[in-house]
Amino acid sequence: MPVDFTGYWKMLANENFEEYLRALDVNVALRKIANLLKPDKEIVQDGDHMIIRTLSTFRNYIMDFQVGKEFEEDLTGIDDRKCMFSITRSPRGALQRASISVPCCEPSAARRRAQSTDKSCCVESTAMRVSV
Repeated sequence: MPVDFTGYWKMLANENFEEYLRALDVNVALRKIANLLKPDKEIVQDGDHMIIRTLSTFRNYIMDFQVGKEFEEDLTGIDDRKCMFSITRSPRGALQRASISVPCCEPSAARRRAQSTDKSCCVESTAMRVSV
C-alpha cells in the first residue's frame, strides 16, 4: 500500500536549493526569489494518481501525474522551459523524482523539509549531468 501524502504541507526548510537551481541553469534572479520562498503544497492522492498544488506569493502551479509514468512539467512563467519528469517509488515506498530532459551544467542536490498537521516529509532533489 503506497504512503498517502494527501494533506496540506508547510515548508520548514530549504538546504542547498539555490545551488540545485544553479545546476539546472536557472537564472540568478529566479534562483534568489525561489530560495526565499517557502511554498505550501496541497496534495491529493488516489493510489498512484497525484495532484500537487504548489502555493506561494510568487507563483502557484499544479502538477498532475501518475506515479511511474513520464509527464511534462510546464515551467512557463518561471524560466519558460517544459521539462519531462518521472516520479517513481523506491522499494520502501518513498517517492523519487527524476528529470528526464533537463540538461544541467553540474551535479547538485537539495533537501526541502515540509510538515502537515500529522506528518512530515523530506524531499530530496538531485541534478545530475545529462547529455543532449
